Amino acid sequence: MSTIVNSDISINASEINQHDLNNLSHPLIQIIADYFKQPGVQEKYEVWLKERESRKGGNPDDN
Repeated sequence: MSTIVNSDISINASEINQHDLNNLSHPLIQIIADYFKQPGVQEKYEVWLKERESRKGGNPDDN
């Protein structure tokens, strides 16, 4: 994990315990699920994913 730093805040993500990480990320799951329920979002994502896979050699895990 990385460290996020700006002039006022420094966050080392590796120091966030699993319980707090779950509490922080849980609302995002519902937000993302609701977003994907909107018309066209899934389709646009699938187009983006195919383009990404073709640029990265077919493996979506390649960064």
